[in-house]
Amino acid sequence: MKIPEEKNFIKISQDFFETQEWKKRRIFSEIEAILYLILKKEIRISARRLGLVFGWSKAKVVIFIQKLIAKGYIKRRIEEKVNVLTIIKFLKKEKHSSNYKKNNNNEMEKKYIDSGAIP
Repeated sequence: MKIPEEKNFIKISQDFFETQEWKKRRIFSEIEAILYLILKKEIRISARRLGLVFGWSKAKVVIFIQKLIAKGYIKRRIEEKVNVLTIIKFLKKEKHSSNYKKNNNNEMEKKYIDSGAIP
């Protein structure tokens, strides 16, 4: 799959991902799960915890991650027995790296999961 030219991109405000509709606890479709990973860009999370976010079993998460790796959408590395997933497709090339909530990702996810909302 070829990454689209810039003219084919749409901009989605980060505010969209703060709405009640997005945060509502639900079972994610695969495309919602991919969008979630694109939003995070890089995320350090266990398959079990990602299953809680997506409303999936751990086994389904593992199969999904393997499928995304095989398609070249993400890369995965293991740090201290935890997956670090990095999106490598679908992101517009940036001239500078954005640190959007990078340090607080795990804290945000725990807060939302514990509260019954989706991070």
